[in-house]
Amino acid sequence: MGKNRKKLSLLSLLFMSLFLMSCGTTLEEPLEKFEEFVDEAESKVEEFFKDLSEDVRNWTETLPDSIRKYLPEPMREEEDSENQGTSSPLDSYASRRIEEAFLSLPDTYEYSFDAGAEMEIFALLNAYRKEKGLYEMAYREDLHQTARYKSLAMLQHDYFSHDNPNFGGKPFDDLLWNQLGLKYNSIAENLAFISTSSGFASLEAVELFTGWQNSEAHNRQMLTTLHNYVGIGVVRTRRGGPYYKGYQVLLGTQHFGH
Repeated sequence: MGKNRKKLSLLSLLFMSLFLMSCGTTLEEPLEKFEEFVDEAESKVEEFFKDLSEDVRNWTETLPDSIRKYLPEPMREEEDSENQGTSSPLDSYASRRIEEAFLSLPDTYEYSFDAGAEMEIFALLNAYRKEKGLYEMAYREDLHQTARYKSLAMLQHDYFSHDNPNFGGKPFDDLLWNQLGLKYNSIAENLAFISTSSGFASLEAVELFTGWQNSEAHNRQMLTTLHNYVGIGVVRTRRGGPYYKGYQVLLGTQHFGH
C-alpha cells in the first residue's frame, strides 16, 4: 500500500468542525482569511460557552437525583467508567503487540470508546457498498482494535495525522504492519474527527461517515474492491488537548485489510 497521505476537506464553522484524512493525494484550499475570522470568532464563542457551562453545571448540582438522571449526558457530572482513562482499555487483545501498544499510551485525557458509533458506521458502510452493487466487508477484531488504538493514540498524543509521532513519525503502514503486527497483504486507513466548542452539542457518528462519503479520496477507499475486511474505532472525549483546542471531540478511524 502506498505511503502517501491525504489531508481532505476542512469545514470550519463557528461551533463545529469536521476534519478528515486518508491515504492519497492532498486537497487544500486557500482559506487563510476565513480561518483567521473563524479562529477569532471561535475564541469568543469558546469563552462564552465556558462561562455558561460553569453556570449550568453549578445549577444542575442543586437539582435532586430524581431530576438529574433525565438530563442530557453533557449536563450530568462526569462519572468514572470502565473505558475512561483505565490502564487496560480493552478486556482482551488480538495480540500481545496490540496490548503493549495500548498499555504504553499516556493517560492524559478522559475518554470512552463508542461501540454503538462503531457499529453504526459499519452498517452505513456496508449499506452504502450494497447500494453501489459491491460486496459487504467483513468485520475483523484485529482491525477493530488497531482502529481504536489509532483514534485513542491521536487523542492521548494530541495529534491528527497518518504519521505516528509516538513511533518516530512513521506512517500508518509501519504502525499496522511493524508495530502492531498485522498480517494483511494490503491495508488502508481513513481518519476523521468532529469537534465543537459547545459542551452541549451532540457529536454523531453519521457525521464522520458523511464526511468520508463526501470526500472523493475517502469515498474511493470505502468503495474499494482491494479490501475485504474492515475495523472501526471511535473515541469520545469531553475535552481534547491543545491540537483540538480543548474542545469536545469525536475521533474516528477506519482500518481496511486484505
